Amino acid sequence: MVSVWSWPAVFSFGAAVGSVYLIVALWRHRGAPGADWFLAVLGLQAAYTTLYGVGFLVTDPALRAAVEVGFWVAFTWIGMAFSAFAVTYTGRADVLRTWPFVVTGVALVILTVLLPLAPLSGVVWEGFTVVETAGVAGVSYDRGPVLFGSFLLNAAMVAGSSVLLFDTVVSYGPLYRREATAVALSLVPPSIGATLWTFGIGGVNLMPVLALPHVLLDAYAYLVSDLFEFNPATRRASERAAVDELATPVVVVNRERRVVRLNETAVETLIDDREPAGDTGAHSGETDAALGEPLATLGLGFDPVEPPETVELRVGGRRRTFGVTASPLTDTTDTQVGHTLVLQDITAERRRRQRLGVLNRVLRHNLRNDLSVVQLYAEQLVETGRGETPELAATIGAQADGLLELGEKARRAADALDTEGDRRAIPVAAIIGEAVDDGETVTDGGEERERDGVTVTVPAGLAARVDPAPLALAVSNLVENAREHGAPPTRVTAEGDGDEVVIRVRDEGAGVPDHELDMLRAETETALEHGSGLGLWLVRWGVDAVGGELTVDTTDGTTATLRVPGLVADTEREPDETDVGAVGETTAN
Repeated sequence: MVSVWSWPAVFSFGAAVGSVYLIVALWRHRGAPGADWFLAVLGLQAAYTTLYGVGFLVTDPALRAAVEVGFWVAFTWIGMAFSAFAVTYTGRADVLRTWPFVVTGVALVILTVLLPLAPLSGVVWEGFTVVETAGVAGVSYDRGPVLFGSFLLNAAMVAGSSVLLFDTVVSYGPLYRREATAVALSLVPPSIGATLWTFGIGGVNLMPVLALPHVLLDAYAYLVSDLFEFNPATRRASERAAVDELATPVVVVNRERRVVRLNETAVETLIDDREPAGDTGAHSGETDAALGEPLATLGLGFDPVEPPETVELRVGGRRRTFGVTASPLTDTTDTQVGHTLVLQDITAERRRRQRLGVLNRVLRHNLRNDLSVVQLYAEQLVETGRGETPELAATIGAQADGLLELGEKARRAADALDTEGDRRAIPVAAIIGEAVDDGETVTDGGEERERDGVTVTVPAGLAARVDPAPLALAVSNLVENAREHGAPPTRVTAEGDGDEVVIRVRDEGAGVPDHELDMLRAETETALEHGSGLGLWLVRWGVDAVGGELTVDTTDGTTATLRVPGLVADTEREPDETDVGAVGETTAN
């Protein structure tokens, strides 16, 4: 005789009440990673335990068959819901959009449709009878392929979910250990019951009965260990953000020096900027193509075991300097499996340090020496008051003018170099015109024209997509150097070469002193070896700012060559006053 107080019924209803209690307690966590799916699991659990609790008391074969169908429908979906909880809770929500997960969902829909067809087909069950056992209404029947398929899908999904939860325990240590362990272990009792019932072992379905310890373990995970208060998805997302969203290029290589991971900034710096301007090719395709390739493929041709302190890379058409940090990558057994390379853009820092060093030298050396002359002559003027007074006064005036010019040049250099200007197509004639005669644009269309002792040749329509201020600064100081220290005639020419504009400034003088060229190549100055002023440094800084290259040939006179990327075929556009004004504000010497 069936009784509501029989232990299977009591355990089933107890599990149902506990499931509803957990739903109410967890309701406030809706929206947290995994919380919605966990609520779905509890809802299905409450449904099948309640349904089976009632079924234990029903002896009518038709009603009992309906209860059994309802149980299998809920059981079919509970594995999917728990898998969705596990991947979301552990920070892998993107798995929900993968094709295996979608295909599994389609298979479950098909099984759900087939289950109500139990009375019509043996694919679900055959020989369904009600038997009284242990004080409840049990059932006996031969399981068909649909039920075995439902069990296998659930077993696979629950096993995969357990792996993810235990991986959380191993990977993240004590912070998530208690709750993840409790949730994973809670799967064991109902899994045992489901296995026994699927294979027809025993006359009572123990899965709803064993759901009670399952509920108790879930309650421990929530009430004691705060299941959704310390969510591993947060830590996993932070680890991903620490690499993928870092504004510094990060490259991970294996022991064979092959690329296994790139963060977003590394892709933009090392791959995207190699594409031609305007190319919007498949970003992910370029990234996938780089994976598995040697490190040198990315332009990083060095050994990560002994990396250089810095590397030079061309990014966005400009030469940039990156500091290199290489860290060994080890697994949980402390076995080295590769290296993590971090590239820190130190271009601005290096240029700023360089400029400060040069300006400091100028202030210490030039101002000190020139002001010493001013002070000496001023003392002589006070002492003599006659005779050579006009000449001394003229010398004082000249020295003061030189210091004022030096200060003005430093100010204008700061205006041109301390900001990142717009890269836009601008006629090269406008820049050279400013440098040669301080404002008049060269519009000769390739004809030679002499201006203030300088012969200029610029092809018609030659333009460059470049920040005009630093380039104009470089050209103007080269012209000034040729005027002051070279020998006439001075020639300025410009031409296109591939995707570059080549500007040459030539004079017949003895050339730039070797110690000044060595200083520029070394990118530093010393107390004993320094330039006579700012001119060549301003050239160097201006060229660097536009990603160009500077070479100086002194074998036959002096020829300074600037190669600037960004050639534009702009044959329809003529230089105008707007172009001149845009350059003229920052190019005067």
